[in-house]
Amino acid sequence: MAWMLEGWEKDECYAKYGVDGTICSFRVYLSEVEKHCPMLPWRSRTQQNLPKQKRASVQRNLSKLFMLMYDSEVNYVFIRERITRLWPKWLDAYNEMISRWPETVLQRQRLNIIMHMGFLSSESGFRFGALSSVGGPLGELVQWSDLIAALYLLGHRLFISTEIETLKK
Repeated sequence: MAWMLEGWEKDECYAKYGVDGTICSFRVYLSEVEKHCPMLPWRSRTQQNLPKQKRASVQRNLSKLFMLMYDSEVNYVFIRERITRLWPKWLDAYNEMISRWPETVLQRQRLNIIMHMGFLSSESGFRFGALSSVGGPLGELVQWSDLIAALYLLGHRLFISTEIETLKK
């Protein structure tokens, strides 16, 4: 790994195999091209034999997503508005991804993902949700909105909370 860190840019053939300077790309190259170390587990297994109920399938229905955001109406106003506004672009991006990499997209395991946005909780005292409509700090809300939209569209089972009591359930 030390040699890869220092020498990966010396020969352009590394880039042809996807080496981009990250530790992950070094590991993939060393395991799949040079065969110096074991293949990464998530790259070696095929998911074509996954039962249908365990496969992630695209979810296009926003009302089902918004039903997952129930513990504090004010905390989700900005998130819902952003996702609704950008949803056509998310769908276009998904369709583009399907056309480019169908085997990758269609054979994925459906994950159960807990998303707790503690900075929005009443216990935190930050009031980001309430301030979002009057120009409060939106960076965190933008990132969470996009993450929620992407994971939902990709077909994962989400549990979304902003309050501690909801998370404990």
